[in-house]
Amino acid sequence: MLRRGVPVHKRSEWILGLVSTTQAFAPVLAANNGGAFINVLSVVSWVAMPNLATYSASKSAAWSFTNAARVVLKRHGTQVVAVPAVEEQFNAAAVS
Repeated sequence: MLRRGVPVHKRSEWILGLVSTTQAFAPVLAANNGGAFINVLSVVSWVAMPNLATYSASKSAAWSFTNAARVVLKRHGTQVVAVPAVEEQFNAAAVS
């Protein structure tokens, strides 16, 4: 059963913050011959955990956005990379 408790606006912020920050800085980087975005993601982008379903969904959206931004911004000389972080709390949640 999916747990309730994370408000919809909070789930939206998890991805919209990434999108709006990228949109704000992409033109600045392009005007300066490119640069790089480094998105620190979570391994739950790829591994769904029942207790973290909405968090996993938002991180999957961030992973998808990162891949799309990589393609779009490459032509402007900007690299987009993802760093999948492993948090100890998620390791504990996986075995609980």
